[in-house]
Amino acid sequence: MIVSFSEHLREALQSEIHRMSADLARGSASTYDDYRHMTGIIQGLSRAEHELTALVEAYEKDQDMH
Repeated sequence: MIVSFSEHLREALQSEIHRMSADLARGSASTYDDYRHMTGIIQGLSRAEHELTALVEAYEKDQDMH
């Protein structure tokens, strides 16, 4: 169950990262402040995805030990 939840969350995070990256590529950031804001969001989502992956890996290792 936890792995299924994490897979759905990871997909949602990746989807939003791709959407925002595509928006940036299309030039949607009209100012430098907009650009910094959008790249900050992408960085935060990427960090969240990384932390989620690490958490699931630690959970799976713990389950393998029991």
